[in-house]
Amino acid sequence: MTTVASVIPIYNGARFVSKAIESVLSQSRIPDEIICVDDGSTDGSADVVRKFPVRLITQKNGGPASARNTGILACSSEWIAFLDHDDTWHYNKTEVQLSMTSESVDAIFCEKAPNSNNLGVEKFFERNYGGNPSGSLVKRSALIELGLFDESRSCFGVDDYDFWLRFVYSGRKYATTQQLYNFTPADNHYGGKYEEMLNAECYVINKFAILASLDPDTVAARIRKLEHDSIPSLIHIRKLERARSIILSSGLLGHPIEYYACFLPSWILDIKRRIY
Repeated sequence: MTTVASVIPIYNGARFVSKAIESVLSQSRIPDEIICVDDGSTDGSADVVRKFPVRLITQKNGGPASARNTGILACSSEWIAFLDHDDTWHYNKTEVQLSMTSESVDAIFCEKAPNSNNLGVEKFFERNYGGNPSGSLVKRSALIELGLFDESRSCFGVDDYDFWLRFVYSGRKYATTQQLYNFTPADNHYGGKYEEMLNAECYVINKFAILASLDPDTVAARIRKLEHDSIPSLIHIRKLERARSIILSSGLLGHPIEYYACFLPSWILDIKRRIY
């Protein structure tokens, strides 16, 4: 029978991890291994995990990629299903995805956009069509052969994008399912750190450009679009100088009118925020 392990990386997730683990234990097809990796938490997360019939591994803080890699290397199952500590699975997630495994695919993930099955490297480079780790089921051998997740701090928050780029570039195939998990990020979720995420995604784009020997103009256009799309988020967190530099570098004309708010003083923007 096909075997599967659930790997749950945890960092200061004491308020959330119980629900994550319970969603794994209530699966219609319970994973053969459930491994929780406490990545240097300081809020008692490990004590919460010890209440459940799961395997707990503790380590010094190394980031989510490091915690996932620890879980990958610690398990022996053929397939690995990842779950962030602040997310939960639908009751049939494991069963549905396992039913789609075969020799011809190395990953199953929840479709991130309509008609995003069987896309190639070019499309993945344009946008992260890969699955959120919480919705992914990946063959362990593929993870190891591709060098696992990038643990560099420059890659924090987008190590999944980095992996999916390398995955499709290697010629491996994937299949997709409907949404089978609940994305419920905690307040300190790394995805909410917009400027750090922007820097990390630029790092991944440049890293992949070297691997795939991409044309410099193609890489520059991808980064320009990424930076342009990040302007509303940068304004929201009041990284106005960064937003201004992006607009000025690409030319003042042609941007949506709301983007020019970055040229206003912060105190004016804060008044608007208090009113609305």
